[in-house]
Amino acid sequence: NMGIIEGIQPYALNELVVAIRPAHLQKRAGKEMDPTSRDIHRAEVIKEKLIAKKARPDGSPA
Repeated sequence: NMGIIEGIQPYALNELVVAIRPAHLQKRAGKEMDPTSRDIHRAEVIKEKLIAKKARPDGSPA
């Protein structure tokens, strides 16, 4: 933990990094997506995960 991003556990950040990869986004959406659609979906996933993290201050995965 280098302390660059505070308030989120490393495993939660790693989970997020994997969840926002193109293949994972498309699998989650259940369809192929163009880059713009993936970017929008990626932002939604990040927002969802960070809100869930805020609800679980220990940083455990949602």
